[in-house]
Amino acid sequence: MKRLVALVAVLALVLAACGGGGTSTTEAPSGTTATTAAPSGNAGGDVTAGKTVYDQNCVSCHGADLSGGVGKALNAGSQAAGKSDDQLLKIITDGVSGTAMPGWGNSLSEDQIKDVLAYIRSQE
Repeated sequence: MKRLVALVAVLALVLAACGGGGTSTTEAPSGTTATTAAPSGNAGGDVTAGKTVYDQNCVSCHGADLSGGVGKALNAGSQAAGKSDDQLLKIITDGVSGTAMPGWGNSLSEDQIKDVLAYIRSQE
């Protein structure tokens, strides 16, 4: 529990340093406040279909439990959890230049990408 509180506090500091656009403040269990990014909308994907696509394409880098490995962690408390749906959709679609994260926009349909996001969000 102490690790979770510490992680929330660190994330709050990082997000505060990056600016406050699209953020909200919530009370953490220790009485401190944490800043998290507000999702910009509902991805509208299918969680079950998203798990299938994730297992076929993402698990080797991001892990079965979304804890990361070659790729960044996508689980609760991760940097990705603080990003908006629109930001994550763009990353999944276009990839991240200079990293191992490929763009899936040419391999997956828009619906499949939304499904993957829905699955990721369901695990946070």
